[in-house]
Amino acid sequence: MRRRIALILPDWMEYTQRIAEGAASYAVGHGGVELFDRPYHRNAGDPMQGQPIDFEGAVVWSLAKDPWVKGLIKAGVEVVSANGIWPVDEVPRVNVDRLASMEIAIRHLSELQPTKVVYAGWVISGLPAHRLFVDRFLSRFESLGIETDFFETGPFKECGDPAAVVPREVLNKLANFLRKLPKGSAMWCQFDLVARLVCDVARSQGLEIPGDLAILGTGDLRAAKFGRPGISTIAMPGQVVGSRAVKMVDALITGKRLESRAVSLSPPPVVVRETTSPVESHSIIATARQWIGRHACDGATVNELMEVVPVSQRTLSAMFTEQIGRTPGQEIRRVRIIKAMQSLRSTDLTISRVAQLCGYNQPAKFSNFFKRETGIMPSEYRSGRPSVKRPIPIMGLKKDR
Repeated sequence: MRRRIALILPDWMEYTQRIAEGAASYAVGHGGVELFDRPYHRNAGDPMQGQPIDFEGAVVWSLAKDPWVKGLIKAGVEVVSANGIWPVDEVPRVNVDRLASMEIAIRHLSELQPTKVVYAGWVISGLPAHRLFVDRFLSRFESLGIETDFFETGPFKECGDPAAVVPREVLNKLANFLRKLPKGSAMWCQFDLVARLVCDVARSQGLEIPGDLAILGTGDLRAAKFGRPGISTIAMPGQVVGSRAVKMVDALITGKRLESRAVSLSPPPVVVRETTSPVESHSIIATARQWIGRHACDGATVNELMEVVPVSQRTLSAMFTEQIGRTPGQEIRRVRIIKAMQSLRSTDLTISRVAQLCGYNQPAKFSNFFKRETGIMPSEYRSGRPSVKRPIPIMGLKKDR
């Protein structure tokens, strides 16, 4: 039996893309399910736009006031909400447990022993239910004698550079707010984009992160992963939501009884990045060496390495020299030389092919590199009869500690 299920999700939200991915993973393992996308745009009204309802079920992300959902229900479509807005007696739902997210945020920020805790969101005062949620979060810290506050950024687009869409007066208001915070404060942000905005404005005011202000986001979206510093965040398992939502729709279409019409999923532990964890030199070295190990033989450069570590090239070089006795550039060359030696001695590959495996498209450049680093040519090393009998300095300035 074929079951056609529509994904009626907003196309401007990164999170709903995860829901679609989860729905697709369910469909792969259930041959009778046929998914199709019917995304809608911001302020576009009815996503159906007068099109025929030629599907039996739908996973939706909508507001309780959206009349098009009631139109689907009236037409006999089995609907499941992926954002938990609709009353469960009208529409079954699967969503992330907000209270569980709150507990995770409280535990994580409490470990930092903050002097003050702030909640930052788009709109707080104008949404009574959300204000109750925020008050509940802040009251937990107030009961410990910790000062609290909240900050409203005002709504802005979920994609793109927030500074380009947030009014200048809001940026100035945020800058003034952050300057007045006591050192050692901590902030939980409603979304990662809010966290990135706070982080950027805080840095523009000369605040040290996380020393002066620790920042925790929500979502584990691109805003948390891209840019520096990386933002610690509570990941929202959109893929799991999407898979469970389609499973519920599929069950309803086939006449099965749902175990529950309201499924709340607990998020995973905090994804810890620099905004709540002081940057330790040994962790930076470990990250850099792992990256070099994966990419040195792809022709990687030190400039490319600098894109994945949160310190300057001068600082990284000093860390490498202090901890392992060689610079990042020497580490890249060391990895290449080891790869070259292993390939020359343990395989019958041509020197041209070994050169390619070590990141060199031109054999002559590879041979020059090999001789410069070892004192002998690749062919001499392979034959076991080096023309210059001296130790091959492949380990750098001093041994690993």
